[in-house]
Amino acid sequence: MSAHPIVAGVGNPFYGSYASHGYFSNLVPGTSIITETSSNNLPTTIQYSYGTGTVTATTCTYEFGYDNGQEAGVMLVNNLNYSCEFVPPPPVGVPVSSWALFIGIFLTLAFTIIRFRRS
Repeated sequence: MSAHPIVAGVGNPFYGSYASHGYFSNLVPGTSIITETSSNNLPTTIQYSYGTGTVTATTCTYEFGYDNGQEAGVMLVNNLNYSCEFVPPPPVGVPVSSWALFIGIFLTLAFTIIRFRRS
């Protein structure tokens, strides 16, 4: 596991009932591997450059880990903080936790749509 901010405070290897649902293959050249399967070192969280941006993708079930107090939940919070670093503050009256959850759901849906459209 790398020293990436997404895995700060997470054990190596990290565990959970549903820690990961798959792995990535055919990686873009220059892809950074953030987490891997413990049995055969296949990438489960990756990051690569795309145009002027950065793509971070995972097969880890962040939402399950968050709901059940597992380490993948720590990764969800870390990923939201990392990914939203340049997002303007939420509108007045919206709790930060709700804003972060909204961004997390949006990013998850966007990744899922893009992933399945490219298949």
